[in-house]
Amino acid sequence: MPNKQYNVKSPQGWRKGQVRSTSNNLKKQSPRRIPTQSKHPKVKRTIFKRLLIWGTSATLIFFIISFIFIAWISQDLPTTTVIENRKLTQSTRIFDRTGTTILWEVYDTEQRTPINLVDLPNHIKWAAIVAEDRNFYSHGGIKFTSIIRAALSNVLRGGRGQGGSTITQQFIKNSLLTTEKTYIRKLKEAILAWQLEKRFSKDEILELYLNEIPYGSVAYGVEAASNRYFNKKAAELNLAEAATIAALPQSPTYYSPYGPHKDELTKRTNFIINSMVSEGYISTKESEIAKSTKLKFNTANSSIRAPHFVFYIREQLASMYGEEVIENGGLKVITTLDLFKQDVAEEIITEKGEYNAENFEASNSAMLVMDPKNGQILSMVGSRDFFNKDIDGEVNVTLRPRQPGSSFKPIVYATSFIEGLTPDTILFDLPTTFRVEPEEYEPKNYNNAIHGPVTIRQSLGSSLNIPAVKTTYLVGIDKVLNFADKLHYSTFKDRSRFGLSIVLGGAEVTMLEHLSAYNTFAREGIYHKPVSILKIEDSKGRVLLDNNSKKNEGEQIFDPQIAKLVNSILFDNEARQLTFGPNNYLFLGERPVAAKTGTTNDFRDAWTIGYTPSIAVAVWVGNNDNSTMSKGATGGAVASPIWNAFMKRILGDTAIEFFSTPEGYNTSTKPMINGKFNFKNKVSVDSNSGLLATEYTPSTTKIEKTFSEVHNILHYVRPGNISGPAPNKPWEESNYTSWEIPIEKWLKEQNITQGETPTKFDDIHLKKDKPKITNIQAPKVLSENNFIATFSVNSHRGIRRVDYYVGNTKVLSKPISGVKSLVNESQKITINSIQNGTHQFKIAVYDDLENEDIIFQPILIDIIGN
Repeated sequence: MPNKQYNVKSPQGWRKGQVRSTSNNLKKQSPRRIPTQSKHPKVKRTIFKRLLIWGTSATLIFFIISFIFIAWISQDLPTTTVIENRKLTQSTRIFDRTGTTILWEVYDTEQRTPINLVDLPNHIKWAAIVAEDRNFYSHGGIKFTSIIRAALSNVLRGGRGQGGSTITQQFIKNSLLTTEKTYIRKLKEAILAWQLEKRFSKDEILELYLNEIPYGSVAYGVEAASNRYFNKKAAELNLAEAATIAALPQSPTYYSPYGPHKDELTKRTNFIINSMVSEGYISTKESEIAKSTKLKFNTANSSIRAPHFVFYIREQLASMYGEEVIENGGLKVITTLDLFKQDVAEEIITEKGEYNAENFEASNSAMLVMDPKNGQILSMVGSRDFFNKDIDGEVNVTLRPRQPGSSFKPIVYATSFIEGLTPDTILFDLPTTFRVEPEEYEPKNYNNAIHGPVTIRQSLGSSLNIPAVKTTYLVGIDKVLNFADKLHYSTFKDRSRFGLSIVLGGAEVTMLEHLSAYNTFAREGIYHKPVSILKIEDSKGRVLLDNNSKKNEGEQIFDPQIAKLVNSILFDNEARQLTFGPNNYLFLGERPVAAKTGTTNDFRDAWTIGYTPSIAVAVWVGNNDNSTMSKGATGGAVASPIWNAFMKRILGDTAIEFFSTPEGYNTSTKPMINGKFNFKNKVSVDSNSGLLATEYTPSTTKIEKTFSEVHNILHYVRPGNISGPAPNKPWEESNYTSWEIPIEKWLKEQNITQGETPTKFDDIHLKKDKPKITNIQAPKVLSENNFIATFSVNSHRGIRRVDYYVGNTKVLSKPISGVKSLVNESQKITINSIQNGTHQFKIAVYDDLENEDIIFQPILIDIIGN
């Protein structure tokens, strides 16, 4: 029995080709010798059989190993079901108040806005297909010819330069796999592409691709790319724009319209357009029109509108929903921003800001516009140029604490009105030292001028510093800060930092909170929290927030009468004239506009804030690094022109609104508070007695005086308790003397006598004491320059002096020893330098109290040669 081959069982298992003996003890046979000159047919069949066995075995082993390898690779592959159930990252879109213009899309690393294929024009689909996969509708997801071509090219080039991916594979790579360039990843990509083609239709795959593919920078999907590069929706792209978008995925960085290869982008775009012609998707005429179309790309940064406002919105969204939701959740956010007002604000800030930079060393400007009726932010310009790093343009000054200068004064004066002062209250604008801790303080007005007694209306309107500090002292810093808290300022928490200079802007505020406080005056005491978002929807259109549907009535935080008083001052152009003159940037003619400027020490911050009942605007000018501007960079000089230009543009010929008139506020009987400080009329008094002059009071002791009891306001009110009773001993107040001395000095300079007007009459110059002149004898015509005059006189108190006059010229004054009578007193009179003509010759007699008698006689001077 011939030997047979069996599978022999070994420790590793049966192995084919091993021989074992049968139960019969067979002898080993020697092989037959084969002639060399030829082969036996049987031997040929044996060799062929062995080759067939080996080949079949090798093929089987290859497929087994391949199956195992593919199974091993596939064990961690995502299923195509993941595509249906995956949560597609979607950008949060921020819109203006109309909900039609996108300001920006908030995203993490991908800016993405999904769109349905049916909503896209055909030229977008065909452009993508001819650019990336012309046989898309005919292959099964994998083009083996492309893979082989790419593999050979990679081998020949010594690298991995070509991909050979279909649209299906590209979608898989971008949505389910990494972008690493390895053959393992390529195999995974092919497996998933094949599975995807079995599960989804071609149109569904194309839609997935157009929503997933990267188009450069952070733009993912055709909708995001359209907005980024052309600021329009994908459905609005023309043929040239669609071809340009389709050209980008091959190498988004290289073909970027903002890079150095824009000409290459044009060539590839034209290639795609020509390919669309060759594939029959468009006509030659359409291609020529497309290739001649001049494309207008967004500037590299123009894809974001109102950047400071947008990032302010983003910060709010992050606090409301978290970063994950706003970056990937596809929120639709409709804001309060009015694009018209925003564009006007940016234009004016740019124009006027350049002037300020050149002339006042003020590199930056900011503006905030709000609607006082509801607190909505209509415009926010946080700096002159967001993208200018030299001026720290990304800093949003509208949200940064800055010193407000005198623009904080309305808050102090409003507090004083609550406490009992009025716009008519008189305060002395005179150099005054305040005795306060830790050291004495002496404020000065901007131009160092002083104005004496001024009303609060004048003081606030003309922004006088000294009366403002006095008001702060009278009210008390704590009450000012309490009122600021009601107005929702958040920067005054550490009260130990603040002193009397707070009224001059010595404490920082944010523009947003500061303008919100002014809004409260515009709305007569009703506070509205700043609103920047009107509506928020999630990616499925469900409403998460709707401020439009809420009735925003605000919060009445103080008496409307107080706001009316402040408004009545801030729109009073006459009240501004001590400082600003009649023609100033705060005056808009017939339209009442309440406005206030502010300038800090060393010219670091300059402000103007103004409002009507329906719009409020704040402007700041300065340097973000807090360096000083040039001298003279006041709020009125650098901020008011910006404010004025904006208000004129926005208000235009709109209907004029008026502020309500305050009534019945001046009811106090206290001097100074009620606008009176007791000036009396001028009266004639006797200088000796101080009493009212009579007909017997000598002309030499009769003087004109103005009497008034004038004191500083501390004489009538107690600091911190203005409406309470007057102090019994006002001079004991620590600042009484330092406030009183400047007033006494001013009264003296004005020749105003301090004290009560006398009510009694002169009682030392009596009729019985009046001297009596008789028997005057003197020539009536003079031909020479001397003559003899004779008279008699009696005096009850004794004669002390006799004066002789020709006309108004005293020609002689003769003292007398005090005798009570002179009889026929003779006196030689000499005249010189008196012109010829008729004059009055006058003799005046006086006693020790200046009681007098005067007698007249005409005299004609006719001297030859005179």
